[in-house]
Amino acid sequence: MLGDRRSVAVLHFAAKSLVGESVERPELYWRNNVVEGLALVEAMRVHGVPRIVFSSTAAGYGEPAVRTIEELTPAVPINPYGHSNLAIDFILAGAARAHGLAAVSLR
Repeated sequence: MLGDRRSVAVLHFAAKSLVGESVERPELYWRNNVVEGLALVEAMRVHGVPRIVFSSTAAGYGEPAVRTIEELTPAVPINPYGHSNLAIDFILAGAARAHGLAAVSLR
């Protein structure tokens, strides 16, 4: 509803994203990207925000054996940054099933 003051969606661009740093200090990436991402999804549920667009990257695919990455290309991340991105995808999928959250990850 246009005049409603409630949020209708979240655009999530707030992850830590330095691959080298993620290898040196993985705890930063698990805390910021996963723990805080989970807190965001929970806050959305509590406040009735039904949609999220998650700005992800191809890091979740690791080093795929194919030249063109497609939606069904297996996700096999090779560093903590990629792992944390994939973890958020799983969190969003679970929230979609359990609570009807509409979520999309941009890769």
